[in-house]
Amino acid sequence: MNVLCILKMNIRIVTLSLLLICPFDTQSQSNTDKKNNSDQQNDKQETSYIDVVGPLPYGKQTESAKKEPQIETQEVFQDGRLTRIKELESTYGPYDKSLIRELASLGLEYSEQGKHLLARNAFLRSLEIHRINYGLHNLDKSPIVEQLIIVNRTLEDWIEVDKYYEYLYWLYRRTYGEESRELIPMLSALITWKNEAIERQLIGDGKALYNQALKASKRVKKIEKQYNASQQLEAEAALTQ
Repeated sequence: MNVLCILKMNIRIVTLSLLLICPFDTQSQSNTDKKNNSDQQNDKQETSYIDVVGPLPYGKQTESAKKEPQIETQEVFQDGRLTRIKELESTYGPYDKSLIRELASLGLEYSEQGKHLLARNAFLRSLEIHRINYGLHNLDKSPIVEQLIIVNRTLEDWIEVDKYYEYLYWLYRRTYGEESRELIPMLSALITWKNEAIERQLIGDGKALYNQALKASKRVKKIEKQYNASQQLEAEAALTQ
């Protein structure tokens, strides 16, 4: 068994686990903080931007999927994960929150093997269990949504790609509000995707896609204008003190 391959697999699994575990652990605390409006505003200011994957990384994802996988090593990890999933389902039921991480990791393993349909099914189930446990509007599910964008790009299911871009944008708006600067990374990714869909004629009506991209672009400019005006007012107020 290739030791280097095992180490790479462990690193990949741990990375996604950290992405998924950390937001879950903080969720109960954030729910308590929402009782106080001023605390909620402070929380928003302290929240860092969430990385939104755009079209360019997907090209790299497709290339990596073409590489011949280390089947023997990957199947050992996969069998172990499938066993853990069955044990969790048997002990705690089909919607236990521990399954979220296991299914997402399973999806990554399937992707590495080039089994993209199985990967998509694993991510979809992980997303469903997250929704049941943490609600429709919880942005902590964004890493799973991004993986669904990636796998659907690999499958060239462009309608699904567009659907999950829009869903991710909806999650951002529900979390941060319509005029928040935290929307800018998501809007930028959305605009890039819409332009790609237009140029490559991937889905739908090009005019409708153009209008969607234009609307997103105008929102970015409006948010930046409001932020710059706010910064200027703060600077002027500081000078008068």
